Amino acid sequence: MKISFKIFCYRFVFHILKERKTIGINSLLPNGQHILLLDYDNVELEMVKSEIQNLQKKYKLPKAYIVPIGNNNSYHVYIFKALNFEDVCRIMGSTEYACKTHQALGFLRGYWTLRIKGYKGKEFGPAIILSSEFPEDVDPFELQYLSTYYTAKR
Repeated sequence: MKISFKIFCYRFVFHILKERKTIGINSLLPNGQHILLLDYDNVELEMVKSEIQNLQKKYKLPKAYIVPIGNNNSYHVYIFKALNFEDVCRIMGSTEYACKTHQALGFLRGYWTLRIKGYKGKEFGPAIILSSEFPEDVDPFELQYLSTYYTAKR
């Protein structure tokens, strides 16, 4: 629900929404670099795979883990390569189908977060792994940057 009113030249806007607590992984690494986290909403799997494969070739990225979220053509993509902030921004900016809201929030905060805990209707499916000739340089099992946060309940 949105409540909006104006007093003189000021507009006041209030949003009321249900939230759910969830757990996410952050892109930021202890050395200040980032792993690549991409979010795709309502995009066909073949389009996601094609875009990721193009990114892998163009930016020499290692294998990608595409994780289906729910049943509505939504996916999270994890690429475990240490990249500086500018390179992550460049790669994300070159995507056509990745969620622009997810990208913008990360640009503003200085890191990106993807949920790693499913909930009713948005459970995770088995990962689809896109191979690459380039090696990973971040061990996903050593990531320590998990955060608890609130997201809109839909």
